[in-house]
This record gives sequence, structure tokens and C-alpha cells, in this order.
Amino acid sequence: MERMAALKGGVILFSVMIVLSGTINTAWTEGTAGDESSCVSCHSGLGGKFAEPVSLARQSIHTQQEVTCHDCHGGDPASFDEDTAHSGKKGFTGKPPFDRIPEFCASCHADPQRMKRYNLRTDQLALYKTSHHGRLLYEKRDPRTATCISCHGSHDIKGKDNPLSRVFKANIAATCARCHSDREMMGRYRIPADQYEQYTKSVHGRMLLERHDPRAPTCSDCHGFHSANPPGYEIITTVCQMCHGTIGSLFKESPHYFEQTNEEVARCIDCHGDHDVVHATTALYEGEEERHCGECHDADSKQIRLARLIKTRIDTGVREVRAAARSLEEVKDSGKSLADIQETFEDARSELIKARAATHTLAITRIDQYIKPAVRQARKVQRASARILKELSARRKGAIVVLAILGVIIALVYLKITTL
Repeated sequence: MERMAALKGGVILFSVMIVLSGTINTAWTEGTAGDESSCVSCHSGLGGKFAEPVSLARQSIHTQQEVTCHDCHGGDPASFDEDTAHSGKKGFTGKPPFDRIPEFCASCHADPQRMKRYNLRTDQLALYKTSHHGRLLYEKRDPRTATCISCHGSHDIKGKDNPLSRVFKANIAATCARCHSDREMMGRYRIPADQYEQYTKSVHGRMLLERHDPRAPTCSDCHGFHSANPPGYEIITTVCQMCHGTIGSLFKESPHYFEQTNEEVARCIDCHGDHDVVHATTALYEGEEERHCGECHDADSKQIRLARLIKTRIDTGVREVRAAARSLEEVKDSGKSLADIQETFEDARSELIKARAATHTLAITRIDQYIKPAVRQARKVQRASARILKELSARRKGAIVVLAILGVIIALVYLKITTL
């Protein structure tokens, strides 16, 4: 009997726990503590498009942070009378007009008191108004421009760290492409619609989308988030420098830098591309193709002669460092201590990296400052490796001679024994 009572008690306790769990999991349906939200109850019962917001909101960041329907839409969540629940006196707002969406979201997101608990910025609306999207909305009342819900969604908004979020870093390019790959839409603004296609094939795109490296830039890193704009000519170097700091500083020493000449000459994107950035090689220094030096400079100009000189310097460094890498590979199983040689090789490779960065100054003296020690250290590795190989070869030859002598001795001994 005691066992049966205990079992019944356990079943009752388990049932209570399930009920409580369900209550906790559906706590977002409550308008106020202990009261059922009429918003959720009524809309769930209506089905179809009316129930969709309830379904979408279940996994949203707003629900997770205990933001309920009436926090955005107002009204009376305790009343099951439609007129009362939707009363304007209770501040009810249904679907906001397209051109009022930013203010609708900003009613919370621009409120420092409300955002304080979430540690969120409150300047998104102000930034949006400075963006290309915002200006299209506020200055031209363009109904096709992007607003908050275009990028974040509406009832299904998820936090930026959620991999399912439209603004999760790996998803941002695809989110932008929802509009920017629409050729008909972009045609209205005379904007190309192939940026996403280019980006997915670029160094940056493959780094983020294929290798899942969060350090790679996506659309918002270069164009901005809520203040999205194409960077102007004079600030492109600064934009690229946010990631490529050393190269950006070196480029500012060159005659290509805008502030050096106050003329629109070459910028980062003129040589490397913008959405379709690829690994740069010394091939850019010759030829007249797009992005090559010959595209802008005459074949017999001093600039092209300098370009050829830079190419020769860098190609020499690359060739010698690669040769050093091959020679080091040949002796890796020699049994010799290679610590010093490996260190010398790393020095050579480091100097070559610096030399390639220094090409952005277009100053041959700066390039030589790094390329000469790179070549010197690389050749030092090659010589050290060659000495090891020579020593190993000599040892092999010596071993062969010893083995041959031993073979002769064994043969003579065998003959001697057999003739006795």
C-alpha cells in the first residue's frame, strides 16, 4: 500500500511538473502576470494569416526577452472583446503604414530607459535617416526602400547571434541580396544586381561563407548597418583600413592616396575590386587589362617602369622564399636539429610579407628595406639545407663503401672456409 501511495504521489508530482513546464514555456502568452493574453488566444483561434504572427513570435528574440504583443501594438491584452482589445484609447496600433515602420520600432529602440536593460544602442533611427535607404523613405517616400523589417523581419525577429537570424553575420549578404539581386528592382535605381554573386566568389565571401571565418567582412562591415551608404571616394582607404590597418597606413604614403594629391587617382578598389576582391599578384604590374597598372599609365611612362621594377623585386623574393621552403622540406627527416634553419626561414617569410605590403607605398627604397633581407635569409636557408644534404650524401657514400668492404671480406672468408 505504501508503495502504491508513493507511486501515485510520484505520478501526481510528475503531472504537476509537466503542467508547470507548459505554463513556463507559454509564459509569453500572458498579457500581465497570471492573466491570459487575449492577443494570443484570439489570433491562435482565428487560424490562417491571423494566427501566423503568433506562430512566428514563439521563437523571436522579443518573446525571449518577455516583450509581448501589446508592448508593440498596444491595446488591452486582458480583454476578449475585440473592440476593447483594439481600442485606440488603449493605444492600439495594428499594422503600421510602411513609411511609419522605423518610428514604430523606434518607439522602444530609441528609448534609453527601455533599452538600458538590454544594453542596446538607441541611435538606430537617427542613423537610418542618414542612410541611402532612409533618405529614399523620408525624402522621396519610396515604398520600395528597405526599412527595419526588410532586414530583421517582423514577428519572427531573431537576435544577431542566432544562426537563423537574417542579420547573423554569415546571413547578412543573402539578406541584402533579397533586394540587391533583384534586377528589376535595382534597375529602377540604376544599380548593378550582381554584387552578391561577385561577393560569394571573392576572397572575403569564400572566407566567410565557405571557411566560416567571422573575421571576414560582409556587406555591413564596409557599408554600415543602419546608416548603410556606399563609401565615398575619399574614405574608401579608411574603410579598407579598418581591417587592413598596416597596408592602409602604407598606402597613405603613396602618390595614389587622395590626400596626397587631392585628385581622384587609384583607390583600393581600383586595383583589387570591391565586391569581387581576389588575391593580388604581381601580374597587376604589367599588361593593360582592367585593374592593371597599364590601364591608367602609358607603356613607356615612368610609372610603368617603376611597376616593372617592383614586380622584379617581389617576384625574386617569392621565388627565393619558395625555394627555401622546398629545401627545408627535403631535410625535415634528416634527423638533424632544424630549429635555427626554421627560424631563419620564418624571418625570410616575414620580411617578404612586409615587402609585399610596402608595395602600396610605390617607393622602391621601402620595398628594398624588406625584400633584401627576405632574399638573404631565404638563400641562407637554402645553403644550410644544401650542407645537410651534402653531409647526408657523404654519409651514404661512406656507408656504401664500408658495406662493400664488409661484403668482400665476407666473400673471402667464405671462399677460404670452402677450400679447406
